[in-house]
Amino acid sequence: AATVGIAIAWGNTALAVGSGVLLLVNLLSINLAALLVLWYMGYRPEKWFRMEQTRKTFVKRVGVLLISILILSAFLGTVTFSSYQTATSEQSIQNDIQSILDEPVYSEFVLLEVQFEYSENLLAQRPSKVTILIGAPRGEAPPELGDRLNTRIDEIAGRNVAVQVRYLTVQEPG
Repeated sequence: AATVGIAIAWGNTALAVGSGVLLLVNLLSINLAALLVLWYMGYRPEKWFRMEQTRKTFVKRVGVLLISILILSAFLGTVTFSSYQTATSEQSIQNDIQSILDEPVYSEFVLLEVQFEYSENLLAQRPSKVTILIGAPRGEAPPELGDRLNTRIDEIAGRNVAVQVRYLTVQEPG
């Protein structure tokens, strides 16, 4: 519940919805467990004529809770898989940027930071913009470096992504 509140305060819709669904699954699971335990322990009407009505109500409630939990869990599974794909994509992009900078032509450049911005899609978080901060001894780099990075990021993402390459002048120790 706290995560839902924090996500709302930050304006992070995906986090708020995901956390809210997880909270709802937990509440429904607790209700289902309590219902089953109480039924198992024998907490039922004592009068025989009400027993059939109670059994029908019990089965309906268990069914509704199970279906609700399954539907919400499927949603959570989808969100989790999407988060995994996002993290994998980010890691792949960072690794490729580093591998390009590890080439002898670019050996004097250092990858300082990679920032990702995402489109506002609840389930499919795809990067819409990637900002790369590179340390350069003279604050500049060959123009083809930005083009190579842009092309490679577009290939990894499978679509056109806005790529911004920034150079920061760094001094070598010594």
